[in-house]
Amino acid sequence: FINGNLIKEQQFMEKGTATLYFSDSILLSQGNNNIEALYINSSAIESRKEKISVTYSPSKKIIQKVWFVGIGISKYKDAGMNLKYPVKDIKDIANDFRKKYPGLIIDTLLNDKATKENILALHDKLMNTGINDKVIVSFSGHGLLSDSLDWYFATYDIDFKKPETLGLSYSMMEGLLNGQKKKKKLLLLDACHS
Repeated sequence: FINGNLIKEQQFMEKGTATLYFSDSILLSQGNNNIEALYINSSAIESRKEKISVTYSPSKKIIQKVWFVGIGISKYKDAGMNLKYPVKDIKDIANDFRKKYPGLIIDTLLNDKATKENILALHDKLMNTGINDKVIVSFSGHGLLSDSLDWYFATYDIDFKKPETLGLSYSMMEGLLNGQKKKKKLLLLDACHS
């Protein structure tokens, strides 16, 4: 271990024809870390998975932060599509997590603030989270299917007849949590078709 990094050299064999030595460093989070590795050669043949479990106990305990990001839309630009509970639900969930996690960091986008642009900008904010942090992202509002049956979360200013234009696809929602060091992530969806 070097500063919470597991340095491991692994030897792989492919039917006795070649040996590959591979080394890499992995940033570990405080506590238990489950690590899996496999090798795929140029013929797409996979090795068996190597699994190890490593517990990292730093000399000084790391303070874990918990982040809650809530996106709820009850009032849409198209007022005929308004809902009653999504904003209330996000506020209630935030309050429940606040009780469970003192010091909870909360960020919400409600109603007209919940545009595609604003939601996708959350990714940059979440990049400030650490490997030991927990991040919970919750969406509440309309869920729609496009003509090609792709699913979209309805943003505030969505065109309900063309959800692919300003809607948020599931992969975009997952993208909010990608690329960050943290290992404890939870995505909650409360929308039709989800």
